[in-house]
Amino acid sequence: MKVTHTSINQRGQIYVPAVNYLLCTLTIIAVLTFKNSDSLASAYGLSVASVMLISTIFASLINYHQWQWSIVKTCLIFIPLLFLDLIFVATNLVKIFEGAWYTLVIASIVAYIILIWVKGNEALKHYKIHDRQSLKEYLTKYLPQYSTRIPGCAIFMSRAFSKVPHALEVQLKHNKYLHEKILFIMIVTEDIPKVDLSEKFSFEEILPNIFSIQARFGFYEEPDLHKIITWAESLNILTQAEDISFFLGRSVPMASQGGILSGVSEKLYIFLAKNSLPAYEFFKINPHNIIELGVRYKV
Repeated sequence: MKVTHTSINQRGQIYVPAVNYLLCTLTIIAVLTFKNSDSLASAYGLSVASVMLISTIFASLINYHQWQWSIVKTCLIFIPLLFLDLIFVATNLVKIFEGAWYTLVIASIVAYIILIWVKGNEALKHYKIHDRQSLKEYLTKYLPQYSTRIPGCAIFMSRAFSKVPHALEVQLKHNKYLHEKILFIMIVTEDIPKVDLSEKFSFEEILPNIFSIQARFGFYEEPDLHKIITWAESLNILTQAEDISFFLGRSVPMASQGGILSGVSEKLYIFLAKNSLPAYEFFKINPHNIIELGVRYKV
């Protein structure tokens, strides 16, 4: 989904338009269902109490694992808070039929969707498990088999530095040719708002006319391939006269018998995958320069 960062200082301050529209719809449904604030009080009470409980649990985990608090100090501070939060949650749970059911239904639906998305992505990771081989070793091994090189530059997006993008494997398997110049670009999102221009880009020529580029962006910045291409042109890695083609992999889930998902869960994941934000929109690539290499995998 499209995510917009609203704070230059805090990474967690985001705006997700799709979620905002969903919240608007659910709020209208709640108003029409409960009709007045007294009827809505039970649903609201369970929501607040549950958020307090979840916040306390995560705060204790952060203090123990990230801030390196001792187990004794963590327990002394957070066990009393957890005890109070559990009392509030238990008190509101007895009001399920008075309106608290609405909170449980919404939370269950959201948790179910997240679980389905995670399980579906596990099937995709299993399908791409062979991508872990070294990019340089792969090219050295297969380049002699695909000696035909065509004019222009091919750009492949890579999820891991020096690893083989799945789009490259599909390209060689079916089209059996390579461009004269090839760029593998990996985008890294850092925990700082913005990355200084002097530290933003780095490259390595892994083989003649084959480059691996790493681009670092802060969480407040939007990954923009045009900036990467402009930087590459300034170092003569690319020239303005070169024809550039972007090869993007597109994974298409399909139903299967005996897979990770089945029934409604399977149909829901396929629907979510088909409606996710396309890679070319995320990277701000001109659609006329894109070649999508679709692969189907079973869920």
